[in-house]
Amino acid sequence: MVQGSGGYPGRAEAADCARAAVLRATFPQRLPEEFLALYVQHDGFPHWPILEDTWHLLDSETILTLYWENQGFFDDVTAAEPWCAEWLPLLCNGTGDYLLLDLSTLEIGTYFHEGGDYQVPYPRLTAYFEHVVDGFRAGRYQWSEEDGLAFV
Repeated sequence: MVQGSGGYPGRAEAADCARAAVLRATFPQRLPEEFLALYVQHDGFPHWPILEDTWHLLDSETILTLYWENQGFFDDVTAAEPWCAEWLPLLCNGTGDYLLLDLSTLEIGTYFHEGGDYQVPYPRLTAYFEHVVDGFRAGRYQWSEEDGLAFV
C-alpha cells in the first residue's frame, strides 16, 4: 500500500531527515522501523480515510503537536485509562479519538476521549496495515480520480 500510492493526487510528501530526527528525539522509546519507513515514504495521509470512513493517518507535524498537547490535557481528566507518555497518536477521527502506537508494547490501541476508553485492536503496526490491505482486497475501499480514496 505504501509503495503503490506514490502517484495519487493529494498524497503527502515524505518526511525529511530533520523531521525524522525530531520524531526520534521526542518520544521516550525507540520508534519502530515500520513507522519510520512509512513516514520516509509519506508524511501522513490527512485527506484520505484509512480505517473505515473516519480515521486519517496523521502527518508528522500533527503527531508532534497532538503528542505534546495530550501530555497535559488528559492529566486532569477522570478516565478509565489516562493518557500515557508512550502513546504516539497515529490516526485521528477529528473528534479527539485516536488510533495510537504504544511505544512501550508496540501495540496499536484505540483511545476515545469520552471516558478514556482504551483497547488494543492490533498487536503490531504491521497487523493494522494488513487489516487495511485486506480491506482493499475485500472491496471496502475505492479509489476514484474525482473523490480520491473512499470507504464503501
